[in-house]
Amino acid sequence: MPKDTRQQQNYDEMLASPALLLQKNSLLENENFELRRQITLFQKQILLGKPERRHVDDNPHQIPLNGLVTETEPEAVAVTETTTYQ
Repeated sequence: MPKDTRQQQNYDEMLASPALLLQKNSLLENENFELRRQITLFQKQILLGKPERRHVDDNPHQIPLNGLVTETEPEAVAVTETTTYQ
């Protein structure tokens, strides 16, 4: 059966059944929504660029830095005195 004849037969069957037509419409709307979402995502990636960072998992073989980093004491805040004249 040629493709055009098969498509016409499927179309005729859908017209005969409103429930089938509504189901097909719903599927096409969902597909349309998903494709539009993907296009928007791709447009953002192209226009804004992808970040160069990538997530790196913790390496269990890496030596921990505990004790190697010393905490620095906060610097003393300079006290200023304001004198006003009348």
